[in-house]
Amino acid sequence: MKRSMAATACTLVLALHGKVGAETINWTNTAGGLYSAPVNWNADRAPDAGDLVELRANAAYTITLDRPATNHSLHVYDGQPTI
Repeated sequence: MKRSMAATACTLVLALHGKVGAETINWTNTAGGLYSAPVNWNADRAPDAGDLVELRANAAYTITLDRPATNHSLHVYDGQPTI
């Protein structure tokens, strides 16, 4: 029984591990810019693989992908972004 509970606990920890560090990161530069530049994001850092990316800047702007962009999700709410 103890072994079963320990295995279940380990499985749960491993399953949730990817979600623990996730943060919602919003693009803030209505003039556009580099994806990797921390100044373009509300968290003062570029998104990481587990982050939720939101584009809410209400303008027409271009985000230049200067590195691979692998995120948990990407949502476009306002504006006319070009990636």
